[in-house]
Amino acid sequence: MFAHLRSLQRVVATGASSNSPAFHEVYHPYRAAVWAYRVAVRDELEGLPLSPAGFGWGEWDGKDRCALCGEAGAGGG
Repeated sequence: MFAHLRSLQRVVATGASSNSPAFHEVYHPYRAAVWAYRVAVRDELEGLPLSPAGFGWGEWDGKDRCALCGEAGAGGG
């Protein structure tokens, strides 16, 4: 999770905005890692599992709900 955060920090430091493809290339893996961490902690502490479906989502990384990444995927890029 922290390695993904560092990647996100590096991309932002280069000037990438939150609506740029470069940002989203590192943001979604970071987001997936954060959710994996949350799932692990919840399982460890409470024993109540979390899943993307519980939120009405397809995946933890959010790409399936991202307007920018959805547009890039639809355009073949």
